[in-house]
Amino acid sequence: MIEKYLSLTMQMSSVSFTYTIFTLWTRFCCSIISIARAVHFLPHGQALYYFSRATP
Repeated sequence: MIEKYLSLTMQMSSVSFTYTIFTLWTRFCCSIISIARAVHFLPHGQALYYFSRATP
């Protein structure tokens, strides 16, 4: 019974960990896209956008 409970909690923790990583990654991508769009729509944003893309 205890082994079953432990394996279940391990599965739940791994699932929650994966979900947390996925959520953080999605937020990160969305913020990058929104920043790129904001820079793109600023005055002289196009040059700044290409400059930021050119530099690694």
